[in-house]
Amino acid sequence: MRSWARVALGLVLAACAAPVAEPDSAAGPDASAGECVVGTGVEEFIPIEPGDELALIAGPQGGYHVFSSVRVRGFIPPPVRIAVTLRRADDDRYLGPTLTVGESTLREASDGWREAFGLLSLVNDPSDARGQEVVLRSVVSDASGALLHADERRVRVR
Repeated sequence: MRSWARVALGLVLAACAAPVAEPDSAAGPDASAGECVVGTGVEEFIPIEPGDELALIAGPQGGYHVFSSVRVRGFIPPPVRIAVTLRRADDDRYLGPTLTVGESTLREASDGWREAFGLLSLVNDPSDARGQEVVLRSVVSDASGALLHADERRVRVR
């Protein structure tokens, strides 16, 4: 092999063997460090604490719902889908359709959080929810549908 070819091959191999720099933590966390919290609230995100109750609201068109909200931070790239579900705690029966929130719905909040609030988690039959312990769950996924994070809170519906 000619000497210039050996030098070129050596440079290529050296470049391939060079260690890859770790991401700068100041640049932001990766998807594994992302967080999602499900909550409630009409005009702002309100965290759900143990023992909290959610009001079952009769809507103007004859349906029923509870107000839900979500907050996320730390996902790079940002999540593209956040699904919010409501199910009974005793038998895991879903009380209504899945609510889907897109990235464009989220608003900037403090400390790097992005939030969507005033979301209507629909309830098909109010007698299935009223007085029951329910699970409000949010699931964050990426463009491929892969799960990035999930959070759920148990509350009683009044």
